[in-house]
Amino acid sequence: MSKYDKEQMKLGVLFARNHLISAYMANFIDCDLKEFAKFMSLLSLVANESIDIELMMDDILACNKQAEEWIKTALQNSSYDCLAIEIGGGDKVFSTIDVKNENKVGLAISPRQDSKRDIGVKFNHPEGTTLNNLQPLVCIVSDNAKSFEALRDQLNDAIKLLNDKNGAQ
Repeated sequence: MSKYDKEQMKLGVLFARNHLISAYMANFIDCDLKEFAKFMSLLSLVANESIDIELMMDDILACNKQAEEWIKTALQNSSYDCLAIEIGGGDKVFSTIDVKNENKVGLAISPRQDSKRDIGVKFNHPEGTTLNNLQPLVCIVSDNAKSFEALRDQLNDAIKLLNDKNGAQ
């Protein structure tokens, strides 16, 4: 792909980002503001940091068709009508969080930021790590210990169900 074509693709990313922002502001896109902003930030990063957009095909129209097929397949394969975060691949970490200046604590699920994939091993962040450092996918916070006890009970039920499905004792 020539330098000109790469620049055109980067401009296309910015063009798409701007249209998506306009659609969001006109209420055509219904999603959480922070999640939408994170996605728009990623599009900006791709365009502004000169991250090369390499295509498997020289034909842009063929690439568009491939992208449409991927979107259609991804939507059809999604069996959840909610935020689904799959765990167990070693690419996520769980963190206990202390909500400063509030009487709340919580649990965060974040993308793993190192190259290790030690599944099932408790991960400890360095002292002083903040939510901004974690870049969490989801945070569960409460000022009520009973809420976390109920969550623990549900997790224990999920563990038992998975063990039963896998034939574990």
